[in-house]
Amino acid sequence: MPTSEETPGAGQAGSPSAEAPPAASPSSGPGRRMPRIALSRPVLIEAGIVIAASFLAVVLLTWPLIFNLGTDLPGGGSGGDRSGYTWDVWFNAEYGLRLWGATYQEAISQPFGRLMPASANVLQITFLGPAWIFGQFVGPVAALNMSLLIGMTLTPAAMYLLIRWLGLGMGAAVWAAAAFALFPNFLIRASGHYPMAFLACFPILLLALWRWMERPGWRRAAWLAAAAAFCWMTNPYYGAMGMVIGLVGVVIAAIETGRAEGLTTALRRVGEVAALVTGIVLVPLALLFWSSRDAVEGAFERSRQELDTYGARVGDYFVADNQQWFFGKVFGVSDWATMGQPGGERSNFLGYLTLALAAIGVLVAVRGWGGLSRRLRLVVVSAGPLMLMLGWFSLATPTYWFGVRIPTPSGWVFDAAPFLRVYARFAIAVTAVLIVLAAVGLAALIRNRGPLLAMGIVAAAVAVSAVELAPGGGLPLQTDPPLTVNGQAPEDVPTWAWLRDNAPRDALLYEFPGGANEFLERYHMHGQLVHGLGIVNGDPVGRSIGSDVTSAYPDPGVPHTAERLAGLGVDYVAVDPWLWAVVGSAVPADLATVPPGFRPVRTFPDGSAVWEVTAAPVDAVPIFQRSTWWAPEQVDGREWRYMDDRSAMWVYAPEAGDYRVSFSARSRPPGLTRQLAIEGPDGRTRRAQVGPERDLAFTVTLDEGRNDFTLVNEGAPGRQISASDLRVVSMRISEWEVTAVRADDAAPAPDRVPVPAGG
Repeated sequence: MPTSEETPGAGQAGSPSAEAPPAASPSSGPGRRMPRIALSRPVLIEAGIVIAASFLAVVLLTWPLIFNLGTDLPGGGSGGDRSGYTWDVWFNAEYGLRLWGATYQEAISQPFGRLMPASANVLQITFLGPAWIFGQFVGPVAALNMSLLIGMTLTPAAMYLLIRWLGLGMGAAVWAAAAFALFPNFLIRASGHYPMAFLACFPILLLALWRWMERPGWRRAAWLAAAAAFCWMTNPYYGAMGMVIGLVGVVIAAIETGRAEGLTTALRRVGEVAALVTGIVLVPLALLFWSSRDAVEGAFERSRQELDTYGARVGDYFVADNQQWFFGKVFGVSDWATMGQPGGERSNFLGYLTLALAAIGVLVAVRGWGGLSRRLRLVVVSAGPLMLMLGWFSLATPTYWFGVRIPTPSGWVFDAAPFLRVYARFAIAVTAVLIVLAAVGLAALIRNRGPLLAMGIVAAAVAVSAVELAPGGGLPLQTDPPLTVNGQAPEDVPTWAWLRDNAPRDALLYEFPGGANEFLERYHMHGQLVHGLGIVNGDPVGRSIGSDVTSAYPDPGVPHTAERLAGLGVDYVAVDPWLWAVVGSAVPADLATVPPGFRPVRTFPDGSAVWEVTAAPVDAVPIFQRSTWWAPEQVDGREWRYMDDRSAMWVYAPEAGDYRVSFSARSRPPGLTRQLAIEGPDGRTRRAQVGPERDLAFTVTLDEGRNDFTLVNEGAPGRQISASDLRVVSMRISEWEVTAVRADDAAPAPDRVPVPAGG
């Protein structure tokens, strides 16, 4: 940007030095005259022009979204994460943006609520904060879009700022900003993972890092720590990348400072950074995680297999995805479908123009090293280690090269932070560094060219990048409603529309099909944006009481469904046959038959329906903690579940009091007697000997709401059922029946599960 002060210096022959202030023309190149940016009027004018141009570019990239802000989203139409983020924005606007501790999202998974770490919102506050503000005035889709457009606008603007700060001129800055906005991983984020489309943190972090390396001191170290915090406040992945970037830069600076000024000075500078990063970044992070420690593991359940599925391969950086339209035109769509990379989370193609310009930048810098400014020397020296380290972090676990397994850090980090599992995303930071090197090359190419020729070269470079970088689907990005149902917008789905217009506002809804399926739950949650009712569905986490409830009642034909849903307080159920197809399941054959305990209220031509729950509610609802049991089986007309050596139950009681729990137990194999211990919510442990089959019953005091039970085999360890059946089991347990013990009832039969003295 225009400057008020320049550092004097003379370039050498063949070096990309600048003989005029960087703002003179698009052909200004790198050199020893380095600007110190002052907020003068020309700087503010240029900043305004850059922001306006960035916004215009984003409007073109998402066209015609600007005319459909309240209905459409980039990449919409298929539900999933897009619908999930829309629900997040709606929930925060309706119930408040919570930033500390663990919280229950009371609108879903009723009557329990979905347990979530509220502090995780701090780690996406750059997206959620503006969306929450906008959500006070407009609907969730519009609020999401407005926040997204801000992030997409600031991303290229931040890259422009970095390149101008390096003194590489307007032309190089324009191309770098455009390339950063066209990078396929950025456009993938803008099409679905909306909080991750805020990439401004990377140019700002690099600027803060190189500024500190240029002249280390505690003030610049504080700015570096603040930039790292900005990365964390954008997304946890970006925070992790920022720590890697900072660590590499600090090591390089320490080596250079140690050589120039001695070990003591180097240690002092490193200590300043370490202290400030600890105070500004690490301590707040530790407090945030501590405040929600009970919710983090359950809310973000991840599989180690995802380290391979969502880890990068080296080829991802050098070959575009197999749906990329330009290479499909060149090589043929069918051939490119087998030649290209998988895309998706692995859309990490850097672009051949970017790579070529970066190579030119390195070559020119090496030839004219003596004429480079200190800033550009730091860029060239640190870029290689930065990209290598970030690229290493991005690799899949496991990674094999020529049959040899390469050690990769993603597996080590996953052990400590299992909510980070898509390490291919580290390519975003790799790209940011590479674009800076490429800008050095472009600045050298247009140096000393006439203004028209320089502008022509820059325009051609932008055009080439747009052609080769645009991901599958091309540009502009596809925009549609967050989800569509048989071609209908969400507002027109028959069951959701009827409930919106007719159901009492305090009614509780259960939606069929049920099940612990994240994609399915996104549909149920989006339906809530239409009808506005509380729902029992909506918790996709595999190990939670909410998902255990919906898994127990996947369709209305499951025995005891009506009375147990009534026990949870459900007033209506919505039956949507099309949703079975969405999750790839067959529609139950008897779905058109209304089971006892339900009364049809409205049936629609597509087969969907709304039923009222008329069954008398059970006194309390027993819920098997699904992750601790084998799948249920029908034996002799009864439903049984195998347990290993330790399993768990939940019981929901609508009111506190004494309850009678009854069930049957069988040891496995039948000839072996085992001791079953039942640890109750009252702190008492009841024990019983279990042989071929035994009916068990006991009285227990339950609190209102959720009550936890643990069943433990205290006998011989469980055994594998057979050579062909690998399940390890100790006992088989029947369905539980839980009934209230009322004062006017006859005295219940004696407990058949005794409580030992002191137990």
